[in-house]
Amino acid sequence: MNIEGVWEPVQLDFSGASLGDWMTFVESVGGKWNLYQNVISITKGEQKKKGAVKFFGLTFKQGELPTELSDEANTFNDDMLQPYLKGKTAEPVAV
Repeated sequence: MNIEGVWEPVQLDFSGASLGDWMTFVESVGGKWNLYQNVISITKGEQKKKGAVKFFGLTFKQGELPTELSDEANTFNDDMLQPYLKGKTAEPVAV
């Protein structure tokens, strides 16, 4: 995620209507495996209403993944994510 101009690894957890918006987006691009070579932008979507509750959905868009970001993502995957998923302790990274 680009946070104030700095790219950081993040985990996003969707629930409720935002999860539905995400699932619709994933289907529209042909499945989750078609997401990995792209940057995904999330913006405020249209206003919705369920009962008396009004809320905004999410709008997702794919963009081209620049090579330098792809390289950073691959490094993060190799150095931090895969060791974590395998139960190993990775070296701390300054952020």
